[in-house]
Amino acid sequence: MFSEHTQEELESESAVTLTLVELKALQLSSSGDVFAPGSLLSTNLESAASKLDIALGWQRAALAAERLAISKRG
Repeated sequence: MFSEHTQEELESESAVTLTLVELKALQLSSSGDVFAPGSLLSTNLESAASKLDIALGWQRAALAAERLAISKRG
């Protein structure tokens, strides 16, 4: 998935707005914590993951559009 991107593209930043509880759920999950299905942290982890998926899609689309614009100019 990422092999088609340059190192510069992979390091480009993207803004994602997460709530405090979403951030905490991500932090705990990345440390190996697991949450009961339907719990506050589980629900917010799913929400954060969804927001990250959407941001990744937008970022990839923006990079593709930028490449297309460059190829049309060149």
